[in-house]
Amino acid sequence: MLLPLISSSAYVLLCLTAAAGDQSHSIKRRHLHINMRQRDALLVKHARADRPSDVVIYVISGDHRPQGNCSAKTWVSDALDFGFHVVYYSQNATHISRNGSVITTRYVRDFGSLSGARDNRDVWVPFAANILEDLLSLKPAAKFFMRMDDDSYLHCQNLWRSLLALPLESRSDWMIGDCGEDEHHSVWCSGGAGIVLSRPLAEKLIVQLRAGYQSADVCALLGRNDDDTMGLCAHALYARIVSHHGYHWWPPARLSDVGEVPQWTWWPRLSRLLGKAVQLNGCPVQKLGPFAVVKDWITYHHLSCNQQVALSEALREQRDHQATHRGAKENPKPLCASDVGGIQWDWPTAKTRCQMASKLSQHMLCHTM
Repeated sequence: MLLPLISSSAYVLLCLTAAAGDQSHSIKRRHLHINMRQRDALLVKHARADRPSDVVIYVISGDHRPQGNCSAKTWVSDALDFGFHVVYYSQNATHISRNGSVITTRYVRDFGSLSGARDNRDVWVPFAANILEDLLSLKPAAKFFMRMDDDSYLHCQNLWRSLLALPLESRSDWMIGDCGEDEHHSVWCSGGAGIVLSRPLAEKLIVQLRAGYQSADVCALLGRNDDDTMGLCAHALYARIVSHHGYHWWPPARLSDVGEVPQWTWWPRLSRLLGKAVQLNGCPVQKLGPFAVVKDWITYHHLSCNQQVALSEALREQRDHQATHRGAKENPKPLCASDVGGIQWDWPTAKTRCQMASKLSQHMLCHTM
C-alpha cells in the first residue's frame, strides 16, 4: 500500500513532534532513575543504625525454663545497659534484670510454640509472623531486630561493632547470623545462634510468612520452624544473607574440659609461625574467664544457667580491665574476619568452619565436633 503524500512543512512538523516526544520520554526516564536513586539512598540512610536504641532484641522463652531468669540477669541486663531494647516473648513469666527492674515481656498467640511444640510449620511460622508484627508496632523507630533464645548468650559490644561495619551501600534487606545450606533446605539461619533482620526485611517477611501457598517460591510452607522459614523466605526475596563468623550454635568450651594445651596456644603470632594456630576462619582462640572462645565472637548457644553466669562475670571483668588499662574511649580495632562485602555464599557456616579447622581447634572451639 502506498503511503499518502504529505507536504514538506507537514513532514517537518511531524518530525519535530516525534523528537519532542522522544525528548520528553527521555526526561521522564532520567527523572525516574534519579528518583529511584534517591529512594535507595533514603532506604540506606533509614537502615543504618546510629545508636544502640535502634536495635531491638527479642527473646523467646518458655515460662518454666530456668534460662529465662538467668538470661535476664546476665546478658539481657548487659544489653539493656548497653542501650539495646530487649523484649521477651513468653506466656505468663515476669523477667527481672540485674538491677531489679522489670524487662518488657509480651505475649502473642503462639499456637503451642511456648509449650514445647517443635518442627511444626503450622505452629512456628504464624508465631514468628505475630512476633514481628507486634515488634514493628511496639518499636516503630527500630532499624534492626534480633531473634535470640533464652539459653543463648550475646556479646553486646561485638554485635554493635558488626552492625556498624555493614557495607549497606544500596541494600536495605539484611539477614545476618549462622546461615547456609543443609541437607533439607536450600538456605536457613540458626535461630539459637541469633538472627539479625533489618526492618525493611522484617516488614516483607510478615507478608510472606502469612501468605502460605502464595508466598514467594512457596517459602512459607517449606520450613518446619521459624528460623529456617525466615531464611527460606529471605532467600526467595533476594535479601542479602550473611553467614557471619561470630555466631555459634553451641556453648563455649570450659578450659577444665579442654585439658592441657601447649603454652603457645595463647600466643596467636607465635602459634601461626609454628603452623599450629588454634583458630576458626582466621580468628584465634582467647581465654575468657573459665572459657576458651573465638576472638570477636557475637553469640553462643545451648548454655546452662551456670555457664551464662560465669560468662557474664568474665565479660564484666574484661570490660573493667580494658577501661582501666586502655581507656574507655579508645576506638576498637575492626572485628576479626568481619568483612561482609563479598557475595552471598562466600562465608561458610559455623559447622563448616569447624570441619575445616585443625583437630586442636575443633577440640577447643567446636563443641559440635
